[in-house]
Amino acid sequence: MIGYFSVWQGPENNVPGVLQKRNDILLGFSRDGFHWDRTFRGRFISSTRDTESWRYGNVQSVTGGPLVVGDKLYFYFSGRSVPQGAAWDADAATGLAILRRDGFASMDAGSNTETLTTKPVTFTGKYLFINVNCPGGELKAEILDESGEPTEPYTLENYSAISNDKTLVQVD
Repeated sequence: MIGYFSVWQGPENNVPGVLQKRNDILLGFSRDGFHWDRTFRGRFISSTRDTESWRYGNVQSVTGGPLVVGDKLYFYFSGRSVPQGAAWDADAATGLAILRRDGFASMDAGSNTETLTTKPVTFTGKYLFINVNCPGGELKAEILDESGEPTEPYTLENYSAISNDKTLVQVD
């Protein structure tokens, strides 16, 4: 599961002048909905101090998580420009950030040959699907047993290399 975290960064309410309270949106991840991990503390959607921007000083999540639309993730959020009237919310707008489905976190080998071994997974299906982005390289997969040895016939030699940028690619 993916969740939004809005991080308030001030100023305090008693600071005089026209200044929007700064909020930015970060992401968190959970496998059970109760325990959340925010290993990456960078901003996902940022406000700005550009007084001409519709995201001046404050962005906030609009939903609890993204919408899945085909092979894309839609993240809706709100932003506020410098008010032309008396109220900040009178000049609010809705924004949309789009990411490739399941492409927001990855392992990157660059130009090196690298190996990634997942935690043990119980698998009862007929097919293995992956998300890949290596049109200039290749990805190969194999299935290991509990002792870390390749399981026939699911070895590197028996799988075709994948050179693609796509989600939901079947490993043959």
